[in-house]
Amino acid sequence: MRFVTCAIGAGVLALNSSRACAAPPPSPPPAPTTVTPLAHVEERGTGPITMILIPGLSCDWRIYDAFMTRNASKYRMLAVTLPGFGGSTAPPIAADASPMDGKWLLNAQAAILKLIQERKLDKPVIVGHSLGGHLAIQLAAGHGEHIKSAISIDGLPLFPPPPPGQPDTAEARAAMVKQFGIMMNSMPVESWADGQKRSVAMLVTDPARAKALGEICAEVPKSNTVEYMLEMIGSDLRPQMGKIQIPLLTISAVSNDGGPEMTANIRAVVRDEFKGASPSVKLVTFEDSRHFIMDDRPADLDQAIATFLAGGKVDDVVTKKAAPAQVAPAQVTPAPATSEAHRE
Repeated sequence: MRFVTCAIGAGVLALNSSRACAAPPPSPPPAPTTVTPLAHVEERGTGPITMILIPGLSCDWRIYDAFMTRNASKYRMLAVTLPGFGGSTAPPIAADASPMDGKWLLNAQAAILKLIQERKLDKPVIVGHSLGGHLAIQLAAGHGEHIKSAISIDGLPLFPPPPPGQPDTAEARAAMVKQFGIMMNSMPVESWADGQKRSVAMLVTDPARAKALGEICAEVPKSNTVEYMLEMIGSDLRPQMGKIQIPLLTISAVSNDGGPEMTANIRAVVRDEFKGASPSVKLVTFEDSRHFIMDDRPADLDQAIATFLAGGKVDDVVTKKAAPAQVAPAQVTPAPATSEAHRE
């Protein structure tokens, strides 16, 4: 299943929508004293709004290339690569460390805050996709004084939701992390890259784009992807949602592949994730989009971000129904039949 390797898949959300009463997890560990810096910062754009773009699991700054090109006149954009991705060295980790400690996620936050400090950025907007979306939520909840607002593109406070009928506790989450760790670490390294490429094909509509994204993800060593993924599975931000004071927009993808029932189920899961969130948190869904919303719905995403940053109301993007075919009047002579190629 793709959530084991790269991203937040809508089908997984739909299958895991039931849960027992949530229990607050232990207090998060302190920020690292030594920070492994960001692997790369790609800066583009001359607009008046400064924006930091965080990619998702196994991805690097290149996933935002088209977004930065389209919006170069609107924003000053700094697209980052987290350490361990894009051919870079991963942060050190102790032999006895547990993914539940969240050391790499804490390092990522600290590295982004260091970027803000070193570049003297005046409260930038944080935009994150997938794992980057989870980090955007985390920064909004814990470091809102340093940023203006945050946007999470198909990222959630908790992923995946607890399986139906299972307890929703920190202990159960730790057991899930351990189980996934055993499963992922047992996968042969030689087949890992091929699995990454096949999995990405389900997360974006265009086959050429899927191939390019698959190559990016396949370049990352298995151990790096696994550590970040396990830490995200162990990270529960739901108890912090009520503390968010800055504007936060979360955009969730709904592919509609599973029909109306699954679409409604995905929306319910997203609402449940943000139960108890402060009024500054806004939730919207984009239908007919897979996980990489920036590729499947680029114009809608650009408009939603611009509207949000201007203080306007961002609406859901719904499926546009095709107009019913017009029946030709009986007296009109039909046109000759032609051969026409159809594209899926």
